[in-house]
Amino acid sequence: MDAITDEDVNYAREILSVMYGDQFAQTVDINEYSLGLIAEMLIETGKCSDDIDLVPKTPGYFVKPGLKYVLKIVRQVGKEIMLDPAKKSYLMCDRVIFRSRQAAFI
Repeated sequence: MDAITDEDVNYAREILSVMYGDQFAQTVDINEYSLGLIAEMLIETGKCSDDIDLVPKTPGYFVKPGLKYVLKIVRQVGKEIMLDPAKKSYLMCDRVIFRSRQAAFI
């Protein structure tokens, strides 16, 4: 079973920082629930546009991804954002998907 590492927490905070700002990212408790929310939003952002190569597609639309898959997504996207912070999804996708779910972290 995969465990959430400090590196995973850093990736998740980096993603949240890009989407919501540093101050908000530092207030979120990074746990299985918040990682699941991040992964879900990243998956939906990927569906928003076929041109976004940053975000992987979900393996199944009716299956809730497990922690192993969630960590895979957060690690992959977190690493890519840390390497190239300018590489983002379309602003329209970010606003619709991430902004509409910001309260879920509180």
